[in-house]
Amino acid sequence: MTDLGFDEDEVSRRQTLLAERLDAVQQRMFAVGGEHVSLLPVSKGHPVEAAIAARRLGLLQLGENYAQDLVAKRRSLLPPPVLSAGTSLDSCRATRFG
Repeated sequence: MTDLGFDEDEVSRRQTLLAERLDAVQQRMFAVGGEHVSLLPVSKGHPVEAAIAARRLGLLQLGENYAQDLVAKRRSLLPPPVLSAGTSLDSCRATRFG
């Protein structure tokens, strides 16, 4: 566990899995003419280690449904990413932290 409260081994494991999945999705997008399509990974239901792994793979934007989860994950992501959250109060559509 790091000082920021995440498990570096788990980040590494998730980064390996995510890299494989990301490559497959990008190949499928390209195969159907998706060069003008943006990919927005969503970290809903996944721990902060998944968000860190995504960031380390160069995914600069992450979707998150709950503002409290967005804030918790943001604390472990440096530099701060652009994170989106939708809440029942509609209080947080797109937020730039940093």
